[in-house]
Amino acid sequence: LAPYRSSGIGTRLLQHALNEGSGDEFIADAYLHVQTNNDDAIAFYKRFGFVADGVVENYYKRLDPPDAVILKLDLRQWQVIKIDEVEYDDAGFSLEVPPTPPPEAAVPLV
Repeated sequence: LAPYRSSGIGTRLLQHALNEGSGDEFIADAYLHVQTNNDDAIAFYKRFGFVADGVVENYYKRLDPPDAVILKLDLRQWQVIKIDEVEYDDAGFSLEVPPTPPPEAAVPLV
């Protein structure tokens, strides 16, 4: 997935998921796990407001280190971020998401 890094795809996906989740009264928090040595991923999620909520030892069976940091975000505190090319209703939630073209670095199918 290296060709897609820094293209904004992950940011748009996460923003959209958090936008939608924050609009559901039955969802209070978003959780995810990240391998403890994946500093880039931890920093990425922290930019969105996720905070460390513990470590699960031996979470991964085939990775070293096997431990995972649990990251948590209180969705009641999330401010909806409008995403370019996404239409929103009056409450600020998406109506339809158009397909995102692949980055120029993508390898064409033969």
